Amino acid sequence: MNINHLVLTIGLVSSPLVFAESQWGSDPRSYLTVAEEADASKSAVDSKGNIITGFSVVSERFDFHLAKFDREGNQLWNGESVLVKDRNTSFILKWDLEIGKDDAIYTAFDDVWASKTYIAKTNSDGTLAWMVEPGFASEAGVSRSNLARIHPNDHGVAFTHRYRDYNYITQFDVGLIRDDGFKGSETFEGEEPIEEIIAGEAYWVKPFSSTDKSYTSVDVITVNDGIIVLSMGQRDEDGANALYAQKYDFEGNEIWGEEPILLMDGPNKLPGSGVPVIHLVDDGLGGVAYATRLPGNFAGDLYFQHVNANGDRLYKGAGARISSNFDSEYYDVANPTIALHDKTFVVGWTALGGAGPFYDYAVFYQGINRDGSFVLENPKAIIKVQDFEPVEGNIDEDLGVLSGGHISVYKDQISIAYAKSTDYSQTAAEIRRVDFTLDGEIVRDVSVANPNLWLSTVSPVISPFGELITTFKAGLEVSSDKAQTEGADRTYLQSVTPEGTIGISEGVRLSWPQTTWFVAEDNIFSTVLQIADTNELLEGESYSVTALSDDDEHTVEAQLENGEILLTVAPKAEFSGQIKVSVTATHSIDSTRTTTNDYILYVTNVNDEPTIDLIETITASEDTLVDVVANVVDVDNENLSITWNQVSGQSVDFSTEQSQLSFQTPVLLEDTELKFELIVSDTESSVSKILIVNVTNDKEPTIRMPNVSVIEGGTTVISPVLSGLANIKTVNWRKISGAELTLASTEQLNLNITSPFVRSDEVAVLELTVTDSLGQTTSQQVSVTIESKKSSSGGTNSWGLLLCLAGLSIRKVVRKQS
Repeated sequence: MNINHLVLTIGLVSSPLVFAESQWGSDPRSYLTVAEEADASKSAVDSKGNIITGFSVVSERFDFHLAKFDREGNQLWNGESVLVKDRNTSFILKWDLEIGKDDAIYTAFDDVWASKTYIAKTNSDGTLAWMVEPGFASEAGVSRSNLARIHPNDHGVAFTHRYRDYNYITQFDVGLIRDDGFKGSETFEGEEPIEEIIAGEAYWVKPFSSTDKSYTSVDVITVNDGIIVLSMGQRDEDGANALYAQKYDFEGNEIWGEEPILLMDGPNKLPGSGVPVIHLVDDGLGGVAYATRLPGNFAGDLYFQHVNANGDRLYKGAGARISSNFDSEYYDVANPTIALHDKTFVVGWTALGGAGPFYDYAVFYQGINRDGSFVLENPKAIIKVQDFEPVEGNIDEDLGVLSGGHISVYKDQISIAYAKSTDYSQTAAEIRRVDFTLDGEIVRDVSVANPNLWLSTVSPVISPFGELITTFKAGLEVSSDKAQTEGADRTYLQSVTPEGTIGISEGVRLSWPQTTWFVAEDNIFSTVLQIADTNELLEGESYSVTALSDDDEHTVEAQLENGEILLTVAPKAEFSGQIKVSVTATHSIDSTRTTTNDYILYVTNVNDEPTIDLIETITASEDTLVDVVANVVDVDNENLSITWNQVSGQSVDFSTEQSQLSFQTPVLLEDTELKFELIVSDTESSVSKILIVNVTNDKEPTIRMPNVSVIEGGTTVISPVLSGLANIKTVNWRKISGAELTLASTEQLNLNITSPFVRSDEVAVLELTVTDSLGQTTSQQVSVTIESKKSSSGGTNSWGLLLCLAGLSIRKVVRKQS
């Protein structure tokens, strides 16, 4: 596939120092010359818009230099480059460059001849702070070192380092070089304070894995709570190359488990050789996103994956395929480029189609939301090669090649830088940039640099003030009568404004963050904003700065110190959502020199643990109903899970899933303690409290039952009421005195009795004896009065009348039968 890569994080550079004009030109045919005979330069832009580029000099045996230009294109450091390393070797230099805290410049580069790798810090004024070999975990030492990858943070610089030790074992280490005055871990009482760490000294270094598996570094990035390393290694199940990742805190502790997590399972796999070009993007919340090209059947597909702060993947397998499928016109793709637009990940790439002998090319775009949904139903071809030179139905004409690709974001504008060659040979090409909206609507397509030369090692980077800064190498010139003329390759710099013009934006500008602003609920957000002005401040002049939010309940402050804006935002209590913050900088004398940026701060919801208001200890009598109510509150208004557990003491019966605890205290022989635990859980956390119930042995065993009366020959039930007794083991009823009663069951607590016929009222005395499970025995007597039936007036005549009626009835029946 004939598609070049525009983005190189590590390059090969060789050049003497010849610098051109100190100002940007006015059209794509003019740009700054960094160096002649230079190759694979990479640039970075600091917080103030200054441009730093690195290169090595062939005539000086590839010594490594840095040069710095201000935003206007003037060379700084007294117009000279600074020497970082006198390499004195014939081997081409490989290197990495990043900007860190206080605009310090961190570089990593190798020395193949000496089998060494160096990491250096250069201060913003061009002085060398330190240069060290990265630490290594292998006790066997380093016999052959490969290039380290680096990413700065507020503590220093994180690095990965692959090397071969003297046991001929390939090692892959991760480490942190700290230079922030950190004094180490906490000291214990009586110990001497730990000495301040030496600047440039490795604070910690450890193997990426404790296994003997071989890993290769793909990328490393610092997020808000640690360091994330992406690597390539072989899967255990099939031996195929796949992606692995690990996250470390700044103390070097693994966060995602003891071993790196596998990010690519299933049928997808990386190529069998080479290192994939993948760049991690900080999601602003402690996780990362990336896009990768995976080869297919004579083609390739692009996959997107997001890994959150806890190491959970958004998609299974290799991720979600975002490129067109094999059946589409554009069936092959170059390596993707990815950025973060507000809360949406945006991915750009160039793709190859099969129309005609010279093929057709297009620049594609797709957006992926945090929930995994796509912004566009299908990836959109933002630019097609046919857009430049339409051919009416003639697919045999050589329309050239679209290649490379670098996506960047400034405010609401998304841009992709790409290369457009005049024909399929790519001997003459220009760098272009297409600007568009999140939904894929094109705003403009402009030429960045048009040297009409062979291009290579193009490295664009976005400035905090919106300019696209592009470092590129242009080859030998092309003329009509001769393919290539005499001359040397050169490395150039170009700057293009967000509006598409060459140079820088005029007037006052406020810097734009490179990552989306996030802060956790009930925390204060702070950041530093820079002011740039194409008109220099004169003596006595300054700026006034104001900051407002869209809600007066949020506290926003902006203070100007040493030319920088210190912005702090304190969201109102328990707030989560987004806050619009408008910052305005105005010249103190000329009010027309003013600018306003509207920023968005996302306040992430922090789960508030439920609160439990519960009395700690109560005292209750034995054999008593106890009711305890817990006041449970959750400010997030989430559904809560409530569980009561009895931790100790004699078991009692109660409902386990109510905020109110109700139970009957047991009968005791001695005072005892019952302990209960209330656990309240929401979706993320659990809290608990202990309740102690002291039950006192303060009741004597008693039986209560009233005396009863029963008509002779009748039945009744005696139902005793017990107190101060545990589980009843034995029951015994017996007659003490009086008439003979028929007792249905003398071993049941409730006694059914039948009374005899008596001539006159009589009284029987019964006794109930009960023994409980604790061995307590108590007895109680009850009297039963048997009432004799008294003859009432008319009673005998009534019976006689009945008998007479019966006789009459019989006689009537007899007569009916005769």
